[in-house]
Amino acid sequence: NNNNNNNSTNRNHKQYKIDTETLLRTSLRTTSTSTTPTSAETWFESQSPTHQSAMEEGLSSLLYNGIVLAAQRSYDTVVKQAQVQQEEKKKKKKREEQQLKEKEKGVTMASGKKFTPPNNNSNNKNTK
Repeated sequence: NNNNNNNSTNRNHKQYKIDTETLLRTSLRTTSTSTTPTSAETWFESQSPTHQSAMEEGLSSLLYNGIVLAAQRSYDTVVKQAQVQQEEKKKKKKREEQQLKEKEKGVTMASGKKFTPPNNNSNNKNTK
C-alpha cells in the first residue's frame, strides 16, 4: 500500500524547470516608464498580503538561484581558463627542455655523422 501511495504521489507531482537567467535578462531589458499599473500588477495587488508575501519570497528565491548559477558558471570559467594556462605553461616548459636536450646531444648531419658543438668550459681547459 505504501508503495502505491508513493507511486501515485510521484505521478501527480510535476517538476517545473524555470530558466531564471533568461527570465532575469528579459526583465532587466524590459523597463516600464508608464505610471499605469500593468494587468500583472493589478492582479498582484488584488491578492491577500499572505499570498503577496509568498510570491515575493518565491521570486526572490528564483532571482537568487539565477544569480548563484551565473556566479558559479563565471567561477567555473575562470578555473578552467587557469587550468588551460597552467597546462600550456607545462607543455611549453617540456618543449623547451626537449629542445635543450636535443641541442646538448648534438645534431646528426646528412652524412650520418654526429656534430656536437664545442663546450665553452672544455675549450677553456684546453687553452690553459
